[in-house]
Amino acid sequence: MGELFQLLEVVVDRSTPEKERYTEADREVKISETGKVLNIKSEGPLQYDKLSILREIYRDIGELELALSHEKINQIEEIAHKIKNNCNLIEADELKTLAFKIELAARRENQEEASKYALRIKHEFEIYRLLEHEFEGGRR
Repeated sequence: MGELFQLLEVVVDRSTPEKERYTEADREVKISETGKVLNIKSEGPLQYDKLSILREIYRDIGELELALSHEKINQIEEIAHKIKNNCNLIEADELKTLAFKIELAARRENQEEASKYALRIKHEFEIYRLLEHEFEGGRR
């Protein structure tokens, strides 16, 4: 039922930026004559502007490196959390896992471990972007 209310809020609230909205074809809701929700079917993940999200992750990784160099542990945790959420949106599970490990290391105030995972996420993100670019180019 909560999912229905969330869907209705998004549909009714047109102040939400277009890139954050998903197409109506992505959701199917069937309601009986008595008003009971019969089926909520998702055709797949919400449709987001993947390129914008990738750019944001790229910027966030740069901010993460800066926060690490200045040993701002709270900022490291916040940025890692943001990266994790964005990776989740584009279904980049390995990157999401690395961001989560950075977030946990920051919570434990383990600067060394956070730095280790930050180097890995930077490297893995570059690979992801290259592979994504090749895939997008090959689809045309």
